[in-house]
Amino acid sequence: MAVDNLQYLGPLRTYPKRNLMAGDLDPSVHDQADWLKVIHNPALREKVNAWLQQLGSHHELQVDAAVSVRGISDAFKQAMEAEVRKYRAEIEALKKEEERTGNGHTRAYSSIELWDYEEAIVKAAQNAAKTQESPGSQTLHLKDRRTGADVSFRDVGLGTSQMLPIVISALSNRNKLIAIEQPEIHLHPALQAELGDLFIESAMGENGNQFILETHSEHLILRLLRRVREGELEQGKRRLRPSDISVLYVETTDEGSRVVELPVTPDGDFSVPWPGGFFAERIKELF
Repeated sequence: MAVDNLQYLGPLRTYPKRNLMAGDLDPSVHDQADWLKVIHNPALREKVNAWLQQLGSHHELQVDAAVSVRGISDAFKQAMEAEVRKYRAEIEALKKEEERTGNGHTRAYSSIELWDYEEAIVKAAQNAAKTQESPGSQTLHLKDRRTGADVSFRDVGLGTSQMLPIVISALSNRNKLIAIEQPEIHLHPALQAELGDLFIESAMGENGNQFILETHSEHLILRLLRRVREGELEQGKRRLRPSDISVLYVETTDEGSRVVELPVTPDGDFSVPWPGGFFAERIKELF
């Protein structure tokens, strides 16, 4: 897969603002472009929400039209001025017609102006609302499925904001090389394991992506090994073969860094001992 087809997610993903509005996002910046995809693509948003639920999150993404007080005020003022100019012109035309023909319309002016201004206010409000209902005014936030409450990204744990770009990238991209540093950061161990199924689905399913993961998560690696060990599809999970996964361990030596390949066996294990640390540490703590 070509390197120019690479998408990179660093170890600290962008922490979304409290109000994540489409008009404030730059489509030329890849992580912001991913947020825009979710805002403008309901089908993608539905997929992301389904995976959030599968990953154990009780939040889902929701889009609403966000209208600032200043924005609606300015739009209303412009629309109102236009309506007033139009109706004043009509009244002036009536006066001129009276002067030309001598027909009396004077008593009707006050009622005409009052009625027309009221109608103008209604039309101006409608036009102002339409002005604000633009793609740029859409805002993305979270909804708590348990309570139905709307919350911002700043109101939930940092792990959610760090996990969402990974989920969005895995589901929105096709045939991409996606490099992610520390996908497990700020995540509960159970969520770290569930990410393994997300990567398998994105790689082995119709999206056809390829992942380079820099991780310290034993839970993530154990989930991948488990899927190899299970072999055939189980409860809709994709089959993972030893040839579909490559595990590399980078260790420091006196001569510099050394890359050690850990071949995966068909029974979901490593054919060589795991280097110092990681898996061995768990055994030391238990016994």
